[in-house]
Amino acid sequence: MIPVLNELGITAAVMGNHDFDFGVKVLQKYAKKCNFPWLLSNVLDSSTGRQLADALRYFVIEHQGIKIGIMGLAEEEWYRPRFLSHFFSCVFPKLI
Repeated sequence: MIPVLNELGITAAVMGNHDFDFGVKVLQKYAKKCNFPWLLSNVLDSSTGRQLADALRYFVIEHQGIKIGIMGLAEEEWYRPRFLSHFFSCVFPKLI
């Protein structure tokens, strides 16, 4: 799957809940093989205080002379107790 994603010219991707189905370590391993950054702006690893799975908080590109900031936000559903048990080491900062 990664070779296909790398060929698509993806600028950035946002981690979703099913990207974590096999755990954070597996996700980190495969994300490092991608030639584009993975984002997760509003979920932190409680043990490090940094973005979960080494994701980027944001990514800035320049297109036709204009700088564009890209963020990847977890959905509100991630904050429900049923889902939180899947991510035992997460901190969800308050959304603005």
